[in-house]
Amino acid sequence: MLGSLLPDRPFSDPVLVFALVTLIIFVGPIVFQRLRIPGLVGLIVFGALLGPSAAGFLERDATMILLGTVGLLYLMFYAGLSLNLAEFNRVRGRSITFGFLSFIIPQLLAVWVGTQYLEYTLTTSFLLGSIVGSHTLLAFPVARRLGITDNPSITMAIGGTMVTDILSLTVLALVVASLGGDFGPVFLLVFAGGVGVFVAALFLGVPPLGTMFFRAVRKQPTAEYSFLLVVLFVSAYTAQVVGLAPIIGAFLAGLVLNRLVPESGALMNRVQFVGDALLIPFFLISVGLLVDFRVLVESLDVWMAAGVFTGLVLTGKFLAAMLVKLVFRQSWSEGWSNFGLTVPQAAATLAVTLVGFEMELFNDAMVNGVIIMILVTCFLGPWLVEHFGRKVALADEAKPFDGSRMPERILIPLANPATADALVGIALMIRAPRGEQPLLPLWVAVEDGPEVEARVVEGEKMLTHAVLAAAAADVPVRPITRVDRNIASGIRRAMVEELASTVVIGWTGKAGPQARIFGTVLDQLLEVVHQAIWVCRLEQPMNVTERVVLMVPPFAEREFGFLPALTDIKALATQVGAELVVLCRRASRDSLEARMQEAERELPTSFVELDRWGDVVSTVGELRQEHDLLLLLSARRGTVAWQSGLNALPKALAAAFPDPNLIIVFPFRREVEQILAAGASGAAGPAVSVLPDSRERTLGRQEQEGGRPAEVRLELPEGDFPAALDPLLEPLIPDSEEIRLRVREVMEENNQDYSHQVWPGAMLLDAHCAGLTSTQVAVGISRDGVRFPDVAHPVHLLVLLLNPAEVEPAEHVRKLARLANLIRRERDLDRYHSIRLLD
Repeated sequence: MLGSLLPDRPFSDPVLVFALVTLIIFVGPIVFQRLRIPGLVGLIVFGALLGPSAAGFLERDATMILLGTVGLLYLMFYAGLSLNLAEFNRVRGRSITFGFLSFIIPQLLAVWVGTQYLEYTLTTSFLLGSIVGSHTLLAFPVARRLGITDNPSITMAIGGTMVTDILSLTVLALVVASLGGDFGPVFLLVFAGGVGVFVAALFLGVPPLGTMFFRAVRKQPTAEYSFLLVVLFVSAYTAQVVGLAPIIGAFLAGLVLNRLVPESGALMNRVQFVGDALLIPFFLISVGLLVDFRVLVESLDVWMAAGVFTGLVLTGKFLAAMLVKLVFRQSWSEGWSNFGLTVPQAAATLAVTLVGFEMELFNDAMVNGVIIMILVTCFLGPWLVEHFGRKVALADEAKPFDGSRMPERILIPLANPATADALVGIALMIRAPRGEQPLLPLWVAVEDGPEVEARVVEGEKMLTHAVLAAAAADVPVRPITRVDRNIASGIRRAMVEELASTVVIGWTGKAGPQARIFGTVLDQLLEVVHQAIWVCRLEQPMNVTERVVLMVPPFAEREFGFLPALTDIKALATQVGAELVVLCRRASRDSLEARMQEAERELPTSFVELDRWGDVVSTVGELRQEHDLLLLLSARRGTVAWQSGLNALPKALAAAFPDPNLIIVFPFRREVEQILAAGASGAAGPAVSVLPDSRERTLGRQEQEGGRPAEVRLELPEGDFPAALDPLLEPLIPDSEEIRLRVREVMEENNQDYSHQVWPGAMLLDAHCAGLTSTQVAVGISRDGVRFPDVAHPVHLLVLLLNPAEVEPAEHVRKLARLANLIRRERDLDRYHSIRLLD
């Protein structure tokens, strides 16, 4: 009776089948990640265990084949869409070289082993070489999760996939044609012509069509995603019609749409989510369903074939990866990661194997040997990328830190619902891809204006919309509301309290006759804020941008804030897949180009030289194209690059070019640079005065009291609270480790009793104990933040006050209060440029 209630195997009920598959997608990765095996492998294993040759709950029927094919095409599309085109263009030659070597070495090995040792015909050996020479980007999701897809070596391997698969499927087409009697000049001409027409139509037709679509359809996420799917599957089918494999069409579709889908945008997040959560797992499960355990047990020939095929793949791919590593001087971790990316066999491998079986070139043992080889390589590839990719990621993070960069916190003041999404989009594009800091959308209501409460409610609605826009891109966001005496003051106060490093703010493109540059609010903001400011007039969707026309005034490259500003500009151009056109004075070309090479990102760049900087507007008019983004790297009064003409230039550009997007970038001021530049070495600074004379003539008048000026550590090590004390205490108490330990114990004990946080991000610790000879102060700055127990915010400013036991408790508390009040009054970290060297 009970048996009759259980469904027959394999399951035929579509609801039950889908429920079981989703259970595999949920459980498989979790189980295998706990075993320190990539979760992708778990999907393949569970597919095999529940497949027709084991438990028999699932079968590889038409539905599973359909879903698996869709998942495979989606995986290739996703890889093309995620490829860093700027980096790929830079390493395009390397990608072609690597792809060719990664195919030809296994191909030659297969022909040699097949004809000399396995007694295969030359045709069968060529087809075997086509199998072992291809590869599938099965481990791509692992590389993306580790954040290494922008690494030049990894980009080279991803780009090489297209080369190997094209070569593999070309060999297949030639073999099939030769066996069918169609091989000859006519076949080659038709094949090459069909492929050429397909590629030309794809690369010349789809980008303009996509640009028109995204300009016409705004804020319709469903329509945008559907457009991508249409291009994906139409391209895949058309590729099949002209004789290529659908996976090639899917990959090329991702490439042509790459520029229109910014990596940090909400649309890319939707593509990634659907692929990782559903479609790609279907493909992996379908691969597992191919495993036939019965044949594995019954036939020794299967294992012999599997061993030979696997050996050919591993040997060929390893030799190619290591040869390229030596030629292009890659690290061992990059070489092994490339090996892991090119080892997995699935897509083209299955296509070639099934064709060979249908043409009776492969027998059952060979087919099942290929399946075992696929299973082994699908295990090994993700594991290699997981293991060595972590080392690549750590090496990338360990590169010299740009001393001009503070923890990246982007503040986005909002005022117009029509531009809120666009401003959030700009912030997403310049934000570090793996940054942990949230975006900070801000609404400021003027306190003495009418209906303040109504304005606050209106602001909350706009902030809610901004939160949803950022959340759709899977980026943390913390909305802020302020009521202040004016807008500029509210923005500045928010920046101080949140330690923001960059402001992204909108501009209508119009300024009144009394405006100095932009208008009242922005002009005031430029006066009181030292951090970088991006002023944006946005008229078109950013993803239709084809070129970024960057105007660089004379001496801008000598500003300390030039490199971080240029890095963000390059990040923006990379996100939209645009080339960079730089307008500069002829005399500045060499020094500017040398400085630009120091920026973190690489992308195609051309220069237009000006004899006179005053000709910049007319030159832009001559070379401007329809989908250009105009970007001016400006400067503020008192900086090296400032000149009076820069004040009028934004209005002139806005009036002369009303249609294109226009952004004016102001790098942070020199005052901020001083503290950050000194901190680049991470060494303790010499004696300093904590605050300028207008505030306090040296804290506590230490010189008069027998004390000494404060010590400063401008780059504390990242970590927990106790470890951050040592670099501050050592220069204060250099001769007695015992006293240092005693002071540290007192501070740790005091910190357990109550919070020493002065404001979020700033901590004041004190010690009043024996062994000290004078009142001393130490100031430490940490860009990454020191972690304190039971404190929500990482601490970026750490101040220590040490007093001898002989100092009366009341005097100790008085000094502590004075120092706390000084820190509270200076709640903007940038104001600590006041820490100045003594003469």
